[in-house]
Amino acid sequence: MSSAASAATTRSTAMLATTIFHASVVMAQLGSALTCRTETDKVHVMGWFSNRWLVAGLGLSVVMILALIYTPGLNSVFEHRPIPLEYWGALVWCGPIVFLLDRGRKAIARRREAGQLGVGEVSEEQDL
Repeated sequence: MSSAASAATTRSTAMLATTIFHASVVMAQLGSALTCRTETDKVHVMGWFSNRWLVAGLGLSVVMILALIYTPGLNSVFEHRPIPLEYWGALVWCGPIVFLLDRGRKAIARRREAGQLGVGEVSEEQDL
């Protein structure tokens, strides 16, 4: 392999890595946006789609990252490459992972709050 071909391969790999990182941040922010609506309560109590502007913003985020990745010309401006389908299997988990981690944090916060107020122990059912 010539040094020019090697440099092109390295550049292409770096662009793919940048694209995957950008997509993973966007996907993680989807989970974060859904869970940050309340400090200690469970999200489903508020309703998943009760804030239509948030839902629209989440949808727009997905459309924008897909456009940045897959629109010829636009992806070269942002130095992105199309992500192979097999990578999306891992990327779609970024949002749910952030969501579940924050759900665990909220369960701990509810336990602490209940203990500080002398309310008693929070049951396992209430945490899930």
